[in-house]
Order: sequence, then structure tokens, then C-alpha cells
Amino acid sequence: MTEDNRDQYGRKDEKLKIYRIPLNFKIDASVLGFTIEWKRLFESLAVGAICFLTALMIGGMFSLDAKVMLGIEALGFIGGTAASMVGINGVSLLDYLLRIFHFMKERKVYGPPDEAYRERYELELDKERVKNQKNINTKFDDANSKSSKKKRGGKKEKVDKKALKMEKKRKAYEKKIKEQMIRQGEDPVKVASLYIELPKNDKNKEKQQPDSSEKKDYPIYRLGRNIKKSIQTQMSRYLGSSKNIRDQKIIDGYEIPTPFTTAVDMIPIKSISNGVIITKNNDFVKIIEINPVRYDLKTNREKNKIIENFAKYLKVAPKSMQIKSISVNADLSGIIKDSEEIISMEDNEKCRVLQQDEIEYLKQVKSHSVTRRYYIIYKVENVASTVDESIKAINVLNGYYMTAQHYLSNCGLSINEYSKNHSENMLYNLYTMLHKNSPVSCYDYKMQTSARYLQGIPEPKVLRNVPIADFFSPVTVNVSKHKYVKLDDTYKAYFYLSGEEGYRESVYGDWITNLTNYDDTIDVDIFVRRENKGIVKQQLGFALRNNKSSIEHLKDTDVSYDKRVGRLMSTYYIKQQLDGEDFYYMSILVTLSAKSEEALMLKIKAFKDEMKSKEMQVYGCEFIEDTAFLNTLPLNTLDPKWIEPNAKRNVLTMGLSACFPFFSNEISDAKGIYIGLNKEDGSTILLDLFNRSLYNNANVCVLGGSGSGKTYLIQLIAMRYRKKRMPTYVIAPLKGFEWKRACLELGGTFIELSETSSSHINIMDVRVRDTSADAMIDSVTENKSAMLAKISVLKTFFSLLTSNLSPAEQDDLEGELDIALTKVYRKYGITEDNDSLFDENGNYKEMPILGDVYEECQKDDYECMSPLLKQLKKFVYGTYKGFNNRTNVNLDNLYIVFDVSTIGAKNLLPIVMFIATDFVWSKVKEDRTQDKIVLLDEVWKLINTNDTVAEYVLELYKTIRGYGGGVVCATQDLTDFTALKNGMYGNRILSNSSAKIIMKIQSENLNEIRRVFSLTEDEFDSILAMKKGQGILISNQDNVMINVMASEKEDRLITTDASKLRGYYGDSKQIEREQQRRIVG
Repeated sequence: MTEDNRDQYGRKDEKLKIYRIPLNFKIDASVLGFTIEWKRLFESLAVGAICFLTALMIGGMFSLDAKVMLGIEALGFIGGTAASMVGINGVSLLDYLLRIFHFMKERKVYGPPDEAYRERYELELDKERVKNQKNINTKFDDANSKSSKKKRGGKKEKVDKKALKMEKKRKAYEKKIKEQMIRQGEDPVKVASLYIELPKNDKNKEKQQPDSSEKKDYPIYRLGRNIKKSIQTQMSRYLGSSKNIRDQKIIDGYEIPTPFTTAVDMIPIKSISNGVIITKNNDFVKIIEINPVRYDLKTNREKNKIIENFAKYLKVAPKSMQIKSISVNADLSGIIKDSEEIISMEDNEKCRVLQQDEIEYLKQVKSHSVTRRYYIIYKVENVASTVDESIKAINVLNGYYMTAQHYLSNCGLSINEYSKNHSENMLYNLYTMLHKNSPVSCYDYKMQTSARYLQGIPEPKVLRNVPIADFFSPVTVNVSKHKYVKLDDTYKAYFYLSGEEGYRESVYGDWITNLTNYDDTIDVDIFVRRENKGIVKQQLGFALRNNKSSIEHLKDTDVSYDKRVGRLMSTYYIKQQLDGEDFYYMSILVTLSAKSEEALMLKIKAFKDEMKSKEMQVYGCEFIEDTAFLNTLPLNTLDPKWIEPNAKRNVLTMGLSACFPFFSNEISDAKGIYIGLNKEDGSTILLDLFNRSLYNNANVCVLGGSGSGKTYLIQLIAMRYRKKRMPTYVIAPLKGFEWKRACLELGGTFIELSETSSSHINIMDVRVRDTSADAMIDSVTENKSAMLAKISVLKTFFSLLTSNLSPAEQDDLEGELDIALTKVYRKYGITEDNDSLFDENGNYKEMPILGDVYEECQKDDYECMSPLLKQLKKFVYGTYKGFNNRTNVNLDNLYIVFDVSTIGAKNLLPIVMFIATDFVWSKVKEDRTQDKIVLLDEVWKLINTNDTVAEYVLELYKTIRGYGGGVVCATQDLTDFTALKNGMYGNRILSNSSAKIIMKIQSENLNEIRRVFSLTEDEFDSILAMKKGQGILISNQDNVMINVMASEKEDRLITTDASKLRGYYGDSKQIEREQQRRIVG
């Protein structure tokens, strides 16, 4: 944005909106100016009573005096009550003690099964064997009984027409259900073997009972359900339930072996089917991965619109959902795989070595770069175990998916699919979350697990019935420590934001980045539950009356006065906004990870300090780390006893939309080349300039002062494109020697164009343009004369030698020159017919040189040639005669560098530039289906050379897209770059570049940079603080701070840092010997 707050379209930008997250409204009381929470008060009184009884028992043991006993008892009661009211770690003393008891009971290490587990498993297996045998015997007896009844009397049984009718109806229903199941992705063979009963006729009941979704969900109902669930859980635990042992151990006659890890018993997931996860409680869960938007790089107007559209989605979203953010290593597997395929096609051994080096380097980059992945998790609870209800739940979840896909697209988000198979997507997501940064892929892990089971199960089809947790569960889950959980070799600690003190009341739309972008290991889970507005309004009315009554008895000097007033104002705010917005409870869980216990403890301390500095109170899940771990699984389940009561915060629709977490500053194009890392969040920068869906063209402009690293960057780009086997052409008007090491190492052609060079390019060469691609694209191509096209180019070339002529004189000269050039080519047997360019062996004929033109123009047939002859003589007999030679370098190489920096005479520079640009331009036009890249170092030098050369460069930028190419240029003198011809060249080059990279700039160019790119204050400050190798990447209205990164081998080939060169090659003599060795090689 510009300083006057206008966007790129000239519109005045908006201010960022501020959103409100009101304080929790409560029905509390106050005593002596202190707020009293009823729940904690009763718990504290219970603790006080326990302390009183304890004091009474101790006093009785020592036979103390009655008055002393009374004092001790009173002190115990008051002290216990007060201590519990103050609480520990954000909860009451009683709650904290209960957490400790929970930890002592549940602490254990899940991992490879021990002997006791195996014996217990074998015992359960024996019981199932006996049970199965009884079932077989029972079925056999029933069959014999039916057979004897049929034979009895020898009479044919009467046909039950009603039963036949019902059976016919059942078969029709069964066919319908099976078709639906197959469409949902079920195995047809498995579906065909199913026997499906007719559903019970509950139509009358349905008419009498309202839809469950319309029932009022009063808190007392939830309390009843929670009590019932708690009782059932405790009963199953103490009555010896086999919950932690697999329910079915003999499937289709095959015995499932003991699990490889007992961790699968902890994971509450039963199966994955039809693209949904089914839990042991028969909840159906669906996970969708969200591709984030580059929110931080949007204008204020766009940011406000994103939040507004997210609020629209929340209004139609399910009643409850879980939003999950995880930090993982960047996925470079696609780029690495492409690089491995390219190596197999590479025929240059030197380049193959560098390609292999790049693959190893990308593997290293993957281990220390980070990307953030985002998920939304939906759930349908307690689905009945019938086909009808299961299909209904699946359809509901698919409806949630479609709704999210539609509404979130308005926020610039999209849904990422790992596979077309939705069940595979669910498995992949679970594996990714539980095996973050594992070197083993989800597919390989699945294959390894399958192979281990097949050692004990000969039939692969039985793998369908193996509990799914085996395919994604960690090998070990250690919950024996009260401050963390250890998953395999990773230590994890869990925290929640305090519902009371964890949030600021007024926030911007990106406040959640305080958590999600805290560091490169943090995971964040946001739980959202929409409440019934009718019930909430009733509770609000009661809370308002209670709080107003309490405040009337308080003085403004009382301790809780400000807090009570703030809560009252929040309650008023909620009541006023409730007509247009929904009411939610939001809870946030945070996960910190480390590779050692010491590192985790340091992270915990730093995290708490950081959150405290931002006025965000967090509490650790000490003694309930196992519960927190289960809550962070993508199952949309939040513990109602330990975590939710302390973490939940009431919020309205707009306040919740301000928690929009789907941020990314990544530029990670699927087929891109690696540029470096995002300075802000450590994500990778991968640019695929040739992806037309992302970029208008493949043009890049790099701006930076001397020593900023701009040439280093474009050399890196050139090397990496060549390693992708893309034709790469470089023109270096200054310090061309900097390109020589990399060019030779890549097996490229390095051409020094100067009056003293031994490398020659014959400007008179005629080459037939490859039109095979044109024929494929356009069906029909015109066979144009290559000689005539070359003569047209040569007339432009010779006009550079006679630039002082008037237009009329120039026209006369060109008329005679056209005739002379035609005669010169005919002397070599070359005519307008392209076949005349080749000899009988199919090779190009020998071409004329400038000396032939000079000789022809000296004839008396020409009257206007004297100005040209005067200049041409230098190129034939004078100091420039080096250009009067035939081509002696390989121009069919994939990597060609033109070094035009060693020219002695300034007036020769336009000539040399023309030769280089003309060759490059002819190569660019050859094949429209082939991507190719042209790099112009210090382009300001090129466009300042001559108007003709400048026009060539501008034409290259404007039209190269149509030939499948792109241009990358670098310049340091921005003022001259944009000022030449009133900006006709510089400004047009910038406007025709999809990506601009600004590196460290000289002070005199800073204001021009700010003006041209409309930089914000923060971006301008970033440029001032830049170091060598850093820059701002401006692409598609996105501005990202980058650190340019190269492997050691790449750095060795392109660095110009003297200290590094001495480290790599030794002293100057050693460097010379090394260069000579490379040239000879």
C-alpha cells in the first residue's frame, strides 16, 4: 500500500477492523469485594471440610485441649477453603488433587507388548475360540431341527405369501442400499456378501417426536448425558471390560496376531470407511485439509473481506468443529522425484554430478524448513450401528465437506486432496499428525505394517479387518510423566488458553498468529461449539440481573469492581449482538514439541514468558497430559471434565471469525525451483515461473546495489533451471568472468565476445528455424526463407555501424545493401530456398563472413556504400577483425553464456550486444512448446548502450511469453533504469515482470524504490536492515522476505566473496591453476 492508503487500483484502502472477544458472562456473587465462583466455592468448602476432619482426627490421636483442638480445626477448615479458592495452575485445589489421582491411575507406557499382555491376549483368544465353536454347534443343531421338521409327515409346507412379499420388499431395499454403498466407495465383493434387513417401521414415532436437531439442548440435558457416560465408563473400567483388547480376534476363520504395539489400544479409532473415521464410540469423523491463503500480504480491504466471508461460513457450519494447525517439514518429495527423473535423461556427466548434489541438498533443506498445514474436523456423534444410520451420517459429513468447499473458496481457500480415495486421505492425515517429520512416508509405513501382519496371516483379504490404528499409531506412547507425553522419540507438552485470562477483548483478524507462528514446532487446536440462542438469552437475562445487583453493593475501590463492571458490559454486548450473530464457546489447545526433555523444558519456559508478555494466560495440562493428547487427535473431542471448563471462552460470530487461522507466507509452487527460505517463518520459497495459472509470465527483475547478491541470485536461478534441462542463455555485460566457473562445471558453452577473443560467432550464419512445434500447434506452417529473414536482421546490424546517417541516406544504403547481401549468399550457393543451405550430407554449407560483404560492397555497382565501407574496414582489416571469422563454438548447448564485459572500445558494445541478443532471440523463437530462460545481468548497461539493443531487450520481455520463455534480469542503478527515455524501457520491463526481487539498495536509490513499488513502512524498514543475500520477493501482490540459499557446491561455483574463494581454492595461483584445469578438461 502507498503512504496515502491507496491500493494498486487507486482505491482508498480501508482500516483494519477490530473484533471483540467478550469476557465470559457468569452468574457469580461477591463477598467483601471479591468475586466468588459458585463451583469453586463448593469445591473449596469440600476441601475445607476434609481439612477440618483431618485436623479432628490428628487432634484425637494426641488428646489435645478442647480450645486448642477448636483452633486447629477452624484453622484447617479456613486454610483448606482459602487454599482451594486461590487454586493451583488455574484450577481449584480439589481439581488439582483429582488430576494427580487421575495421573497416578493412568500413568503407563504403551509400546511393544510384554509377556503379561501377550498372555492376556491369548486368554481372550481362547475364549473367542470356544465361543465361535459354540456358535457353530448351535447353528448345526438348528439346521438339523429344521430339516427334521420338513421331513416330518412328508407333506409340503404351506407357502406364506406375506413372508414372500416381505422378502421381495427386503431384497429391493437391500439392492438399493448396496448400490449406495458401492457409490460411496465400499468394496463391491464385501458389499455383495452382506445381508440387509428391512428397517423397523418407526413412522408413527417420528411423527410424534420432533427432529432431534430442533430439540432444545438445555445444560441440564448435557449434564445428564455426561453423568451417564461417566458412569458407563467407570463401570466398564472396574467390571473388567476388555476395552483395551481388540474386540474381535478371529476374522473369517483367521486369528489376528498380537498387536505390534499396545499404543493402538489408546487410540479411540475403530475403522476408516467411505472416507470417514469411525471411533470406538461409533462417532463418524471427517477431516479436510485446507490450503491456506497469504493473508498477511493482502490489503486491509482484502483482509476485512476474508474475515467477513469466514463469518458467513461459520453461520452455516456444523454445530461443533475442530480447527487444527500443525507445523511440519516442507514436502519437497515431488521436486526431488522430478529431479531424479531428470538425471536419467541427462547426458552431460558434469551436470549429472551437480544434479545429484542438488537432490542431496533438497533433502537437507526439507529437514530444517517448515510448512504449516491446516485441517477442519467434523463429527456426527453416536451413530447407530445400522446401514441406514451409517449412510445418513456419511451423507451428513459429505454435506459438511461440500458446504466448506463452497464457502471457504470465497475466502481464497481450497481443499487439499492427497488422493482421490477419501479413505486414503483420512489415513494420510492421521499418519501426518502422529508421525510429524518422519522419514518414512505414509504409504511405506502402511506397506511395512501389512507385511508384518501377512507373516502371521496368509490371506491378504483379512488385512481389511485388522484394526486401522495399526497403520498410523506411534510405536510408543509414554504417559508416565506429569509434564509431557513422549511419542516415539518426540516430547510433547500441552497447554490451553485460559478462558478467563487467555484472550484480549479487542483483536485484529490475525491475532491467532501469536500462537500458530510462535515457532516451527507448535501445533494449535481450536474447538468451536455453537450454543442454542434461546437458552443463552435466558441465561444472559439472569446473569445481567445478578451482576447488576452485585455491583450495587460494591464500591469502586473494591478489588473486583472493575472486573465485575467489565463482565457486565460484556454481557450487555452479547445480548445486543445476539440477534444478528450466533453464540459459541471456543477453546484453544497448544502443543509444543522437542527432541529432548531439556529442550522441551526450555521451550515451555520461553513460551509461557512470550504469552505473558502478550497478555495471553496459558496453563499447562500437568497430570492430564494423556487426556490432552487424546483431545488433540483429529476427532473433534474435547474433555468436558478437565479442559473445557477451564479453557472455554464465549464468543460471537464475528469475534470467532477473527480467529481465522489459515495463514501462509509460503510460495511453494509444485514444479518450482528452490530459491531459499521465507525469512519470517522458515517456509520454503519454490518458484515455478512457467506455471501460467500462477504467473502471467515467466519474467523476473532483480534489483540490488553492488554487493547485495543479485548476480549470485540470478546465477543460482540459471544453474537450477539448467539442471532441469531447460535451455538457458545468459548475457553478461559486466564482470562476465563471474559466470565462467558454473558454466564450465555444467558442461556449458562460455563465449567471450570481444575484439581479442578466440571465441567467434559469425553474424552471417543462416539457420533454418525448427517449425515442428508450430506444425503440431497450428497444423499448417509456412515455409519462410531463412536467408531473407537473415538479410533483414543484417540490415539492422549494419545500421548500427552507420547510425549517424540521415533517414533518407539510411534508406538508400539499405536498398543497395539488400542487393549486395543477396549476391554474397549466392556466391556460396545459398538462395531463398531453405534446401540450398545444406550440402549433400545434410550439413550446413560454409557461410560467408563480413569480409565477403566488404569485398562485394567495394564494387562500382553501388553508390551509397562508402559510409558502411569506412566502418566495415575495421572489422575486416582493423582491430575488430576478430569478428571476421566463422563460428567456432558449440551453439547447440543447453547452457550458453555470452561474456561481453571485456570489450575495449565503447562504440563496439552495441555491435557485440546485437550479436548476442540476436542469437538468443532466434533460439527463443525455435520451439514454442519448450520452456527456456534468458538471463540479462546488469540490464541497465544493455538498455543504456543503444536504442536498438534496448528495443530488442524490451521486445524480448514483452513477447517471450508467446514462445514459452522467460527473462530474468538484474540491475543496480534503478534511477537510470527507470529514467532512460522517460522510463520507456525500465518501467515497461518492470510492468512486464511477474516477479520482482528487491535486495540491498544504495541509499540514493531508496526513495525511487519506495515510489516505484509502493512499499509500506515495514517493508521499507526491512530493506534498510537487509544483509547480503536477503531480499523482498514481490509476486502476485505478495511481498515476502527471503533468504537466498545455495548448497556448498553451488556456492563454490558462483560466489565472488574473496575470503570464500581462498577457502575453497587457496591463493590466486592455485585459483588460476584450477581454472586452467577446468578449461582443459
